Amino acid sequence: MTDLLISRVALLDERHPTDVLIRDGVVDDVGAELTVPVGGEHLDGSGGTLLPGLWDHHIHLTALAASLDS
Repeated sequence: MTDLLISRVALLDERHPTDVLIRDGVVDDVGAELTVPVGGEHLDGSGGTLLPGLWDHHIHLTALAASLDS
């Protein structure tokens, strides 16, 4: 699995953009001015918020609520 550096992202508990390094699918480091590992990929977050776990965020909440009621 390729290493990935996501730079300039806001985390939910921080006000200032930071960098997040992901190695082998796991967050390895969080901090300012991290560098892209050799052979790694870089994604500029452009100040957007990084949200974990929204891998497939296309869901139908109304249908889910209806199924719980039936």
